[in-house]
Amino acid sequence: MKAISIHTLFATAIALQYKLAEMRSWRTSYRGDILICASKTDYKDKELKDNYIFGHAIAIATIIDCVKYQKELRPICFLDDEIDDKDLEGQYCFILDNIKAIKPIPIKGQQRIFNVPLEKKDLEILDIDTYEDPDALFQYWYDNHYIKDLEL
Repeated sequence: MKAISIHTLFATAIALQYKLAEMRSWRTSYRGDILICASKTDYKDKELKDNYIFGHAIAIATIIDCVKYQKELRPICFLDDEIDDKDLEGQYCFILDNIKAIKPIPIKGQQRIFNVPLEKKDLEILDIDTYEDPDALFQYWYDNHYIKDLEL
């Protein structure tokens, strides 16, 4: 199965179905299922380490397209308001669909899209509507000891 490592806050936003596109400086011809892996370390907000999962696959999605960034894609890219569209020229958006949270699986991340020795049938897809009830996902993570704190 294919996988991609993403900074934890953004991987979580994908699992919650808030972020529907992943931006990269490179394009991909791959279309199909992809495991969304939260990076083991994150580049900011280290004080939130007890509230988020690191170093695990946390969702599965389907890459349905890869297009050059356009301003119209901004809402699904989950971009900070302070980022200027001109700074995003030349970036590519991997358009995601069929996003489902899964029971977290430890995964050693890698650069670019990489292979993991799993198949979709090996994943436990959670019966949680993460978009409608994001707190349910965090509660699941807390109840199953993936995170230590629910207070954000």
